[in-house]
Amino acid sequence: MTAEKSETNDAVQISTHPETMDPEDFQELMKERTKSRKKREDYNVAELRVKIGQLEQALTAEVRRRVETTKAVKESADEKIDALEKRLSSRLDEQTAFLSGRIKEIEERLTSYEELLVLESTQQQKKIKDRGAELKAQLRELHHEIKNEAKK
Repeated sequence: MTAEKSETNDAVQISTHPETMDPEDFQELMKERTKSRKKREDYNVAELRVKIGQLEQALTAEVRRRVETTKAVKESADEKIDALEKRLSSRLDEQTAFLSGRIKEIEERLTSYEELLVLESTQQQKKIKDRGAELKAQLRELHHEIKNEAKK
């Protein structure tokens, strides 16, 4: 029994039914079909490998882009933080200098008031002492006058 073969799209077609075929022809048919299926599967695997390669390249590019973006964001944040620290430090230095000047000014005024208080206190004590001496003298004089009048 002979089988007619015609190849269309890498598939082998037999004109007779497989049950009525010679076992050698059947094995030949099965080998051809297996070979054809293997070619299709190899082609599909090759396509999948190409697609996987493209996806891997896209993933690598995306990872690289995100790493660069993250790095750029970090650098920008670091720059902004540094600028903020400098501004705050400068402002703190200005405030410290201002307050130090004010404290020094207040200390000088306080020292001046203390000196003035000591001077005023000394002057008041002197006035009180002088007035006390004056009143004592007047009292003696008045006492003398009273004694003199009493003797008369």
